[in-house]
Amino acid sequence: MNWDTSNPTGNEHQKNLQTIETLVTKWKGEGNDHYHNKRFQPAIDQYSKIIQLLKLQHILFQPHSSIEESLRQSLLNVLYISYSNRCACHLQLNQLQPAYNDAKECISLKADWPKGYHRLANCLVRLERFDEALATYEQLRLLEPSADRHREIDQAIQKVRDQMNHRNGPRQPSQPA
Repeated sequence: MNWDTSNPTGNEHQKNLQTIETLVTKWKGEGNDHYHNKRFQPAIDQYSKIIQLLKLQHILFQPHSSIEESLRQSLLNVLYISYSNRCACHLQLNQLQPAYNDAKECISLKADWPKGYHRLANCLVRLERFDEALATYEQLRLLEPSADRHREIDQAIQKVRDQMNHRNGPRQPSQPA
């Protein structure tokens, strides 16, 4: 089957994308199983297959296209979640730059999803880009509706500040406070 659906008619788009939805749902489940069993590289491979396939579906990125909006949104959800999940796997394997790239892509696809910012902040902390991590945690705080999560975010912010202070060492008496 040709997975590039850039030229078919509306009905063909719909049918092809429904088949793709079934396939990527299966792959996502397999990736999640690998992740939960701490098999991070096979999980990365599954999420990468999803990303590769869905990025070929240019019609997904065209609102008001000839496909059902619910199907379009469902596949876009699988795409940004796959970036997020692959990011988590990369973090587990200490592959920080690929994790960062996936977190950024996740946010570009779903800018109002708190978990994407959580992933990005974790990447930035691990990359020791503390100022950016703090700014990302602040964005996360604005997006997150839960008061319980606000407390967790505040704790993460304090932890980053502590890491910054530790890295910079104690202030010398001659330095302004």
